[in-house]
Amino acid sequence: MARGRMLNQSYSEDKLLAELVDESGTSAALIYLGLIPFQDREGRLHGDPRVLKGRCWPRADSITTDTIRAALEACSEKQLLIWYEVEGERYVCFPNFGKNQPNAQLSREAASTIPPPPADLTERWRKPRMEVLDAPASSYMQSHVTDTQLDAEEKRREVKR
Repeated sequence: MARGRMLNQSYSEDKLLAELVDESGTSAALIYLGLIPFQDREGRLHGDPRVLKGRCWPRADSITTDTIRAALEACSEKQLLIWYEVEGERYVCFPNFGKNQPNAQLSREAASTIPPPPADLTERWRKPRMEVLDAPASSYMQSHVTDTQLDAEEKRREVKR
């Protein structure tokens, strides 16, 4: 696992994250964003609230395991992440990890030891968001365009000239 991850600017404009703040409070958003540095190269991490409390917020007395549990439930309901269980263990998966970490050198990191989420959860997670992704010129799509994609588009335009 890397020592940290990049926090993409698009989070500040993300509609679902804004709804999370409005409906569940700022602590849920803080917990969501606080998980980002602890993801492995597949965007996964252990999801037991006790483990997350010790790893992510060991000194924050106001963030309890109950607060973390409620935040994970709210984030999962908003489809910001997948909170799932495999063989009695809880895990978290950020399905948009690759889009939000475009410059990560994942080949240098060890393979994930955390099992992927069950296929039914992954499919359920994707369906409603596909409407957003398919919408023409949506701000969501514009905010997730990487610098690499922009550079490639500029090169294509230069070749055409």
